[in-house]
Order: sequence, then structure tokens, then C-alpha cells
Amino acid sequence: MHRLVYTSTQAVPLNPEDFERLCEQASSRNQRLGLSGILLFNGQEFLQCLEGDHAQITEVFKPITQDSRHRDIQIHCFGPVADRLFTGWGMQGIHLGPNRPASEAKTAFDYLDAQLHRSWQSLGAGVLNVVMEYGQVKAEMEKAPQRRALLSDHGG
Repeated sequence: MHRLVYTSTQAVPLNPEDFERLCEQASSRNQRLGLSGILLFNGQEFLQCLEGDHAQITEVFKPITQDSRHRDIQIHCFGPVADRLFTGWGMQGIHLGPNRPASEAKTAFDYLDAQLHRSWQSLGAGVLNVVMEYGQVKAEMEKAPQRRALLSDHGG
């Protein structure tokens, strides 16, 4: 099991519909290849995490490096890991909305998004913390229905 995390800068405008289509296509391909991951887009930069077999990640990443929709690709990590952060997500795309204060957040992802309107590339290795935070939020969101079910089973 390996994980690749990289950032890049948008080279051509990408509207929300194009971003959604890109993520749907990537998700379908990644599921066929046994990959999982997340793609964040803040209107200027991309941050992507791919998880799976080393050879499959390399196969998928090569055309990504040649994609004219972005430039300035910086790999922040590519190496072995014990577990996936994004199991079940072939490629979850998250288009961060306009920068809003954290006080307006309605979900955990909204709160995290409010904290992330800064240059990801300037974070350097700190960008891995961003990926880890999204993985933790995903895990907590998946536990939420289980917790609700336990509470309702016990009259809570």
C-alpha cells in the first residue's frame, strides 16, 4: 500500500461542472484499478492524494503530470503506508467554496474548508497534515451513523 500526495496550480479556468466531471471519471478509473483518494480544489490550486498499489499509482500519475489544466506539480510524499485514509472513495472531489469565516460552517468539511484558504504549495510538507485532517473527518463522518444507531438502540 502506497500513498502519493501532490499539489499543483490551476493553468486554465475550471468551473464546478468540469471539476465534478473530472472527479467522476477519475473515481470510475480508480475503482477499476483499486485506488482510492481525494482531490481538493480551492479555485487556484489542486491537492490530491492517491492510495493503492505503487504500480497503479504510477500508471495514473504519469498522465496527470502531462495534463494541461494544471502546472507546477509538487510531490509532497510518495511512499508506503500501513492503511488507507480514503477507503471506498475512488476519487472524492471537494471544490472548496468561497472563503467564509469558520463561524458560518455547517459541516465538519465546511469548517475545515474555512481553514484552508491559503496556498497549499506554500505549506510544503505541512500539506500532509491537510490530507490527514480530511481523512480524520471522513472517518468521523462514517462513525456518526453508527453512533446514532447505538443511541437509538439504547433509548438515546
